[in-house]
Amino acid sequence: MCHGHPRHHPCAHTSINWHYCPSALIDLETGYETPCSNMSFAAAQPTKSDCPLQNCQFKSKGGSWTCCSCQQGPNTQGWCTMPLSRLTMNPESFSVESVETTCDHGCCSKCIRYGSDSNASSPEMTFSEIRKGSASRKFGYSSATKSHRRGSAFSLPVSGEDSTPSPSSSSGSSRYKLDLEYTSSKAKSSKKRHRSKR
Repeated sequence: MCHGHPRHHPCAHTSINWHYCPSALIDLETGYETPCSNMSFAAAQPTKSDCPLQNCQFKSKGGSWTCCSCQQGPNTQGWCTMPLSRLTMNPESFSVESVETTCDHGCCSKCIRYGSDSNASSPEMTFSEIRKGSASRKFGYSSATKSHRRGSAFSLPVSGEDSTPSPSSSSGSSRYKLDLEYTSSKAKSSKKRHRSKR
């Protein structure tokens, strides 16, 4: 039985962290797992972790934004909580009354980051760690078979040669190491560098 743990993010989106059972399917081309047909869900819990959606406007605004609907801010949730006065018709007296409510507009692409100039372009956000935990296991297998059942705890372990490192973690760190080696060799005196060329 696969267990889903729903999480409510500050942006108002909900994500599910899955704990997979041995009956869960694994797509060998993408490495993503699909829960089995026998699922259970825990009670939803609030979390302060980043939203896993790439196009989450609240996340791209840095968690503080000015509403495009009411021009008020800062908002620190995924919807506008600023007070508004709205005129409504009272059905009993047929008179127009002012009612205090909140804006409730959801953060969208037209809303602007709080404290930023509306003419300035916001820096490009990178979402390198979109999915964390057990939901993002990648295996790097390349096979004609499209899916595979998970092995149990008694299955044979996968050798290190079969798995390929994820491009976000290994290539970025090796590039960083190469940059460090290059800058450290540049920092050496010219006399030592001249000797090494001989």
